[in-house]
Amino acid sequence: MQEKTSQNEIFFIIERLKSYFQVDSDSKLAQILGVKPNTISTWKARHSVDWPLIFSKCDNLNLNWLLTGEGSMLRNTDGFNDGPAQVATVVEQSCAQCAIKDKLIESQQATIEAQRETINLLKQELKACGNSKKPPLPDTLPAEVTAKLKKD
Repeated sequence: MQEKTSQNEIFFIIERLKSYFQVDSDSKLAQILGVKPNTISTWKARHSVDWPLIFSKCDNLNLNWLLTGEGSMLRNTDGFNDGPAQVATVVEQSCAQCAIKDKLIESQQATIEAQRETINLLKQELKACGNSKKPPLPDTLPAEVTAKLKKD
């Protein structure tokens, strides 16, 4: 899953990955990760990275260091990161952001459906207007205006 992050954060994460793999170019990093060279550029442009890919290629990497630059580059000898609580917080925030995005998408889909219904009703009204000689008066006009139009 690709997660949006700020441009600066992505830049530093990519730079830390290059440091971890001891390479000095994006193309060499792409080769190590097994992706096309333009993938790294795409990550930078989209402000996102392929976290599952990175996790699968970085067995001994301290995720706290990768995300924040704090602590040691490598995991402790017990196999845990220097800051497991901080990494858990990042994961929780990511899950919360996904839930917010899902609700936003659901809301936008409901809005789109309501707009479709409105368009269909307007099309039906337009078709009905085309079939009559005199267009029907809208119900929303003030009474004085409606009376004046009926006289004409």
